[in-house]
Amino acid sequence: MNKTLKQLIITVYSIAAILVVANLVATNTLATQGVVVDELYAQTQLIQEENRLMSYQINSMNNLEVLTTKAENLGFHSIKKAVIFSDSSSVAQLPLSLSHE
Repeated sequence: MNKTLKQLIITVYSIAAILVVANLVATNTLATQGVVVDELYAQTQLIQEENRLMSYQINSMNNLEVLTTKAENLGFHSIKKAVIFSDSSSVAQLPLSLSHE
C-alpha cells in the first residue's frame, strides 16, 4: 500500500504540474491576444476619427460659396444675362407639298 500511495502522490503532483504549465501558457496567450486587440481597437478609433475629419473637409469643399470662389479663381465668370433656347421649333420639317397629302 505504501508503494501505491507514493505512485498516487507522484501522479497527482505530475497532473498538477501539467495543469500549472498549461495555465501559464493559456494566460500568456490570452494576455498577448488582449494586447493585439487593444492595438487594433486604437487603430480603429484613429481611422474613424480620420474618416470624420475627411467627411467634414469634403462637405466644406462642396459648399456652393467655396465652389464659386474656386471657379472665379480659375477664371470663370458669372453670367450677366441668361439665354434660353426654345425647343418648340422643329429641327426637321416636311416640305409643304408633302405635308398636305
